Amino acid sequence: MDEAVTDLARHLLDEGLECLSDRERRVIRLIARRRHATVDVNSAFAAKETFGERIADRVAQFGGSWTFIIVFSGMLVAWVVVNTVILSRLGGGFDAYPYIFLNLTGR
Repeated sequence: MDEAVTDLARHLLDEGLECLSDRERRVIRLIARRRHATVDVNSAFAAKETFGERIADRVAQFGGSWTFIIVFSGMLVAWVVVNTVILSRLGGGFDAYPYIFLNLTGR
């Protein structure tokens, strides 16, 4: 056993817990009960998050994902194909080349 631990044990047996601060006594009680003396800050933070904060985190997580990038790129390609190929055969696309509406929505 470490000498510092032995010295602490002897000191506590000789003088008791009264010589310690409240914080030190609380830590020793937690150790004696085999409980953690620290708090999981991630769990504590998550418990205080509001519904809006949780939704904002999920939206930001999805908005930065590869899934979003691939889906969004697919939608842009589909927009160009529909407006250039399909609607031009029917008498002009909704947003014909140079895709002004597409440029305005992207800014």
